[in-house]
Amino acid sequence: MTALRIPIAVKLITITIALLLSVAAGITVFSVRRFEEIAKDREAQANQDQSRARATEVEGLLISYIDKAKVVASLLMKDPGSGETAKALDLTFHRDKDFVAVEVIARDQAAGAAPLRVVNETYLKQYKLDGSFLDVLRGVQNARQIIHRQMLFSGREGALEVRNSTIEGGAPLITIGFPLAKDDLGAVTHIVLAEMRLDRLQKVFAGISERSLYLVDSEGRLLAHPDEPRVLKGESFASVPIVKSALTAEVKQAQLRYADGGEGVTAAFTKTALGVTAVAAVSDAVILEPARAVKREAIYVAGRILSVALFLIFVF
Repeated sequence: MTALRIPIAVKLITITIALLLSVAAGITVFSVRRFEEIAKDREAQANQDQSRARATEVEGLLISYIDKAKVVASLLMKDPGSGETAKALDLTFHRDKDFVAVEVIARDQAAGAAPLRVVNETYLKQYKLDGSFLDVLRGVQNARQIIHRQMLFSGREGALEVRNSTIEGGAPLITIGFPLAKDDLGAVTHIVLAEMRLDRLQKVFAGISERSLYLVDSEGRLLAHPDEPRVLKGESFASVPIVKSALTAEVKQAQLRYADGGEGVTAAFTKTALGVTAVAAVSDAVILEPARAVKREAIYVAGRILSVALFLIFVF
C-alpha cells in the first residue's frame, strides 16, 4: 500500500497562505492595538484640556458674580430705604440680568425679622412666582441643609458655598454664599446669599457631544449638565468614580479610567478655587470606534491581498 504523497505545489501553496495569513493578522492586531493606545492617550489629554477650559470659564463667571453681589450687599447694609441706595441698586442689581436675589443675613438676626434683601421679581414672574418665593426657598435650604450657614459664619479661610437651589415648583437657581463683614475680633457678623439664574452657567455645558462635560459642587451634586432635567432635579453624582475621586483628591486636576455598566470610561476633573469641579468623560465605545473601523478595513484589505495572491499562485 503506497503512502499518500502531497504534491510539492500544494505544500508550497499551503505554506504561502499560512505565511500571508500570519503576517496580515500580526500587522492588523499590532496596528489596531497601537491605534487604540494612541486614541486613549489623545482622549485622556482632551479630557484634561476640556475640563480645565470649562473650570477656568466657570471660575471667572462665579468670581464676577461674587464681586457684584458684594457691591449689592454693601448697598443693602447702608440704607436700603433711601432714594440714593435705590438708584444705586437699580444700576448694580436690577439692570444685571443674572441676579435673582441678594440677601444679607446677620449672625444675631432675630427670628421673624424682616429680611435685608432685594429681589428680581420680573424673573420670578416667568415661573408664576413673586418675592415671597425667597422665604419658601430659605425654608427648604435650611430643612435640606443645602446652604450651611454655620460654616459661612465660622470665619474659616475660603468659606464659600455654591449650590443648586432649584426646587420643585420653583425657578432654576444657583445660590452663592460667602462672608461679608467681620467685627474687630475677626468674627463674621454678616453673610451674603445670592441667587443667580442657572441658565448662564448651564450654557457653558449645554453643548451636546460624544464627550460628557458637567459641573458638580463640593458635595457632588450637579450644577450644570448637557441633560438639563438632571440639573433641575439636583441629581447627585457623588457615587460616580471620577467625581468620588475629585471630592477626596488633594490635587487640582487628575484623570481616571473606570468601568461603567461594563463599558470602560476615560475621565478627568479640574477643581476651581471656589469649590466646584468640572468633569469631562468619554466612553471606550467612542474612543475605540475609529480603531475598530481601522480593524475592519485592515481585515478587508488583507482578504483582498490574500485573494489576489492565491489567484496568482494558481495562474502561474
